[in-house]
Amino acid sequence: MPMSISSSEKLCEWSSIRSLADEGKLVTLSERQLVDLPQILQSVVYELLDLKYSNSCATATKRKTHVRQVVIYVLNVSFGIPMRQLAKMFNLNRSTIAYTCQTIEDRRDNPNYDRFVSAVERIAMLTVARYV
Repeated sequence: MPMSISSSEKLCEWSSIRSLADEGKLVTLSERQLVDLPQILQSVVYELLDLKYSNSCATATKRKTHVRQVVIYVLNVSFGIPMRQLAKMFNLNRSTIAYTCQTIEDRRDNPNYDRFVSAVERIAMLTVARYV
């Protein structure tokens, strides 16, 4: 039976994770987390983007590409995974990873998009903290 956590404990944990993310402190990942985190993040980003694309005729390819871009960006910026390692993980060139990160960074000039990416970063941090 799962152990229940009080709402004050959740709030305290969320606050500490959020402050870590806001301070830009990197979280060290274990090998297991490094394998699982990209898939977890892809699921989270797909769910969040469903809200955006629910009434849109965006193609599945466009959505899949957008998800991959956000996941790569968060893994690089929030977790400090080097671009070379991300290139191996996603079977892409390092230059493609660099371009992807720059594209997402440029899109963050839009306040709504910045809030979206910030939410993904916080969820990623919370996921890792719960996973430890």
